[in-house]
Amino acid sequence: MRITVDMIQANKELTGLAAAVGVTLRDLMYDQGRLLAQDAVEAVAPGPMGSAKAQKEAGMGAIRNDLNKMFWVPDNEAALEAWNNMVAAQPEIHVFTKAGKKKIRRDMMKVAAAAALHNKHRDKRTGRVKFRGNDQELAGGKYIVDRKTLNALYKKQAAKVGQLKAGFIPSGEWLEAITKKTMSSRKVPAWVRKQAKRMGSKVDGVNKKTGVGFLDLVNEVPYARRAVKSGTINFLERKRQADMDKWAKKRINQVTRTHNARYERAA
Repeated sequence: MRITVDMIQANKELTGLAAAVGVTLRDLMYDQGRLLAQDAVEAVAPGPMGSAKAQKEAGMGAIRNDLNKMFWVPDNEAALEAWNNMVAAQPEIHVFTKAGKKKIRRDMMKVAAAAALHNKHRDKRTGRVKFRGNDQELAGGKYIVDRKTLNALYKKQAAKVGQLKAGFIPSGEWLEAITKKTMSSRKVPAWVRKQAKRMGSKVDGVNKKTGVGFLDLVNEVPYARRAVKSGTINFLERKRQADMDKWAKKRINQVTRTHNARYERAA
């Protein structure tokens, strides 16, 4: 999934004026690209909603709800943990529920097994859990785990909150290096920048002399194309284009006033 910034309209108004306005079209393209990257980070899930802290809490809350849909820590948790920690391997363990006697898989006490089940029931389009509870190894309609396993799985998944946002970090940081300006820490918080996986790239189609061309900021998170609505991308692209047009008109007015002032003094 990619978002694009180009200079089609601004080029028409500014070609030939770059030297006069004191900044090249190439500079403008890269600066707008940086702003577009930070806008995209702020806009995609989890968000947009209030502060970066609220966005993170929403993402972690979604993970907690997903896990609670499919995992259950039974009331006799102490007995379950004691069994789990026994040195001597036991072939099976049973719990009694309203639905009758149910057998628990021993490997469900391992985070890797629980994580695999979590991934199995995630919707490939949205990343959220779709769980119907019809597996024969369920007890009480959910998979049984001990609290330690569930907490470890939650921590493992919570560390990924912001991964979709971080797909715009590689192109954003590339543009930060070019423009010597940083993206807003409010729109691009530390918990997004610190993501271990940053699946993103860029396509630089800007002519280095004229500034004509385009920039593609590419988010390579596998589900990005489905998770980010096209309307969101269109809105962000229009916002940047409007900003460039506004900048162009402002600079042209400045150049015009300067030219007129010089002409009047010469007369």
